[in-house]
Amino acid sequence: MIPLNVIANADDFGLNSSVNKAILYCYEKGYINSTSLMVNCDGFEEAVELTLQNDIIRNVGLHINLAEGKPVTDFVSKAFLTENGEWDIHKTGKKVRFLDSGTALSFYKEIEAQIDRALKAHIPLTHLDAHLHLHTLPGFNQIFLVLAKKHGLKLRLAQSFNEGNLLKFFFRNLLNKKITAAGCNYSDRFQTVDYFVANSHLWHKNLRVEIMLHPDFNDQSELTDHYLPSDMSNWIRFLLAGR
Repeated sequence: MIPLNVIANADDFGLNSSVNKAILYCYEKGYINSTSLMVNCDGFEEAVELTLQNDIIRNVGLHINLAEGKPVTDFVSKAFLTENGEWDIHKTGKKVRFLDSGTALSFYKEIEAQIDRALKAHIPLTHLDAHLHLHTLPGFNQIFLVLAKKHGLKLRLAQSFNEGNLLKFFFRNLLNKKITAAGCNYSDRFQTVDYFVANSHLWHKNLRVEIMLHPDFNDQSELTDHYLPSDMSNWIRFLLAGR
């Protein structure tokens, strides 16, 4: 049901068992055709097992996690961690931060270690993105681009429509041009579900568009999106309408 020019990616594969089962279900129902795997969360081993046992789970990328859970390396820049040794999103998610060479090297090693953990689990990775879009921040985007090129992976674009902040829109356009010029883009646009559905009639079929979902099952065992519940219902409604 997914239009041929659309990448419907499920983020957070490996977060927990509920998310894993919801992502497999969405593949089976034809709601998604791509996913991104987290390697430092409780559901990682199960997600690997599901991937290796189900050919329908394809186009698996890596959802680099510098926002929650613990690093997979002995991360030396402790200022980015909580007292419990977990990522501190208030530090890693800071919008304007430029890293010194030593700290940048620590993040480079951590991101590559997360890539290696997936590869050692025999997951044939296709792309790279980051939890909470941290790969688009000024302090991280060059590190992600270097590693994407090194490992032959595609890199998710930044959000490609103007949501009202011209400075953000300008920066994201520059970043997307940089990713595209490096030959690392796997889409021409990156949109939210709501924006894509509202404007799908405007997209030329030669433009490849990525949208993201966060499949999960709620307490009533109903399929939902654990980030924005309306995303899942709106997406399924769009698909069933045959748009």
